[in-house]
Amino acid sequence: MNIKQLILISSLSLIFTGLFSSCNHKETLIDKESFEVQTLRASISGEHINIVDLGADPTGKELSTNAIQQALDLAYEKDLPCYIPQGTYLVDKAIICKTVSQKKSHIIIGQGNKSVIKLQDSSPAFSKEIKELFHFYFDNPKDDTPKNDPKSHYNQIIRNVKIDLGKNNPKAIAINHEAAQGSTIQNVEIHVNDAFAGIRGLMGSGAAV
Repeated sequence: MNIKQLILISSLSLIFTGLFSSCNHKETLIDKESFEVQTLRASISGEHINIVDLGADPTGKELSTNAIQQALDLAYEKDLPCYIPQGTYLVDKAIICKTVSQKKSHIIIGQGNKSVIKLQDSSPAFSKEIKELFHFYFDNPKDDTPKNDPKSHYNQIIRNVKIDLGKNNPKAIAINHEAAQGSTIQNVEIHVNDAFAGIRGLMGSGAAV
């Protein structure tokens, strides 16, 4: 049995386990089919939103900020992973991952250090005010005052990407990810250079880095 066969058997095993679990525990979020299984299923079936399909430029010559934001918003709306294929994607503004329901999430998946999000050098948006390039937050609809509610922020994932904060962006932070169960920052390589910081606001109970 070769490696590909072993991976396929392991993948199918995880999917069937998740299906069995979700069929028997439909009432609570914690017992639903795990987002790890959903992500694996989407990767196998090709069910995801590809940022290139929304106009992102993998050569890094043109700005891809709007295309990435549109892809993330569409993926969230359809409850699918947002896929960042191999390439370098130039951005100049913050990318907002706003969640308003615990039943949906932002799942960002790349190809490891081959999927590079690069902040444009000397971006005005990151010169005076401290700001995150990727900002994950939960706007609790039960609260009249919009704010981040990390304890209610579930299953937000960013995995297998490289973030380069460029040069002369003194107020830039790569990721703000205050969240709870099921959320993760995994295999994310950050080049801070002369920026402010790599990560601000780590996850709490039930989450992992």
